[in-house]
Amino acid sequence: MRVLKVTGICILILIAIVIILGIIAPKDYTMERTATIKCPKFMVFDQVRFWRNWTSWSPWVEKDSTMIVTVEGTDGEAGSVYRWEGNPKISGTGFITNTGIKELEEISYHLNVMKPRKNESDRYIRVSGENDSTLVTWGEYSRNPFPCNVLALFMNMNATMGKDFDRGLELLKKLCEANYEKVLGYEIKETYFPKTNYAAIRKVVEYAELEKFFGSSYTTIFTELMKQGKNPIGPPAGIYYDFDPATWTGDTAAAIPILGQYESEEISMITIPAGKAYVLDMYGPYNDLQHAHSAFALFIKKENLKFTGPSLEVYVTDMMEEPDPGKWLTKIYYFLE
Repeated sequence: MRVLKVTGICILILIAIVIILGIIAPKDYTMERTATIKCPKFMVFDQVRFWRNWTSWSPWVEKDSTMIVTVEGTDGEAGSVYRWEGNPKISGTGFITNTGIKELEEISYHLNVMKPRKNESDRYIRVSGENDSTLVTWGEYSRNPFPCNVLALFMNMNATMGKDFDRGLELLKKLCEANYEKVLGYEIKETYFPKTNYAAIRKVVEYAELEKFFGSSYTTIFTELMKQGKNPIGPPAGIYYDFDPATWTGDTAAAIPILGQYESEEISMITIPAGKAYVLDMYGPYNDLQHAHSAFALFIKKENLKFTGPSLEVYVTDMMEEPDPGKWLTKIYYFLE
């Protein structure tokens, strides 16, 4: 009986300790990690705002090569969802929901982990800074009700989750600084753009469909021009009137320069008037064009200029004659004031 009595008292003491700890232990959990990135804020914010870019620097994607990611809704806006499914022992399944955007300042989101263990928390990524130095803060906050708040006293969650946040910021820093280095390698010059008539097919196109759009459109235009005995007077071009980063679509024209006029059911004429423009020569594959346009965005900001549109990509090198993408020349023109 004495042993039972002592055991009972010990159990009561332990229960009392747990209850007291539950009362005094914090019920709010917060954790932050920071990194300074040598890259303009707008370029860094583009990487964290859009779910489609997260796979390039996510520490969990790096850990789990089997992970499948899908994006739902209008990427870059509140309500859009990043959903993943991967190895149950590594990344599991779940989704994160964009809960708010502060332009060039913050993305906030809600995390829902479904497997291997259910978990929810609110997180945010904030950016601040000037010129080419950007401070990125990645944070998490959540409620720890009893008894989770007691368990948290004996588990270093800050260190556990902090490792992933640190690795993510390290990958983000590496990506952004590499992209910025490419941007700084371009030289933008003022030039004169001559009046040019283009036979063109124009429509709103998703970025992922650009290659297909240009390929079919150029074939159509070349075929019709040849039937009419009209020869191109220069290399083909892409004309960009506007671009919506949220839907990743743009008002775009596939265009071929000609003398005179020509129109048909599919083809219309676009005339770019003569005037001052700014030009950048880019040598390399077409997937590097985004860095060239980032160079223009930085130039516009630094020089306090205004984009009057459109912008043109002139594909000088015939890829059928030059197999090395590193030697492909694209001349990019912007009309600014």
